[in-house]
Amino acid sequence: PSRPPPAAGTRDLSDAELRELDGLLGRVPKPLRSLSLDEMDGFVAAIAVQPSPLEPAAWLRFVFDSDGHRWGADEPSVERARAEQ
Repeated sequence: PSRPPPAAGTRDLSDAELRELDGLLGRVPKPLRSLSLDEMDGFVAAIAVQPSPLEPAAWLRFVFDSDGHRWGADEPSVERARAEQ
């Protein structure tokens, strides 16, 4: 089934926003392993083509750690909060 078009105001990230996201992902604390921008691009593309929309809570933790651990789940850091925007 086809999906409705993206909501108004949905747009690609700017180059500055991509650089900021890259920096935020680079600051994810060890031992967590965040996705790179290239990995995230493929990951988000796969999410976008799912037959039913997935809520961010179902997949966002894998961006910050490929094993799905929750980065700062108890006390989200400023970096995590910004990356989730």
